[in-house]
Amino acid sequence: MKYGAMQSVQISSMEEQYHRSTGTTKVKPLSVVAVGVGEGIATILQSMGVDIVIEGGQTMNPSGEQLLAAVNSVNAPAVLLLPNNKNILLSARQVENLTDKEVHVVPASYHSPGYKDAAGL
Repeated sequence: MKYGAMQSVQISSMEEQYHRSTGTTKVKPLSVVAVGVGEGIATILQSMGVDIVIEGGQTMNPSGEQLLAAVNSVNAPAVLLLPNNKNILLSARQVENLTDKEVHVVPASYHSPGYKDAAGL
């Protein structure tokens, strides 16, 4: 080689570099927020593309305020909300009226439909 050998090569997305350097995040068209019990369920949901997993389950229902905070924290104009428990469904439906974002609540009362919906993204 005329100018010497390359020591290391790095190929990066300029868009990702911009967001890292400015401290901003990329706006997604749709984000997913789900309720899940335990670290294992949270890991599975996140591996399927869920942006935020709120800790909750049969006896640990998250409040409407926690659901609203999660929905408002994602950087997307539309949010798919997976309550994954019938006890959380009413709180999740209230979030639709408390935010400016377009929220779609999937009336899943257990995790299997939530997995299916998350996998379809």
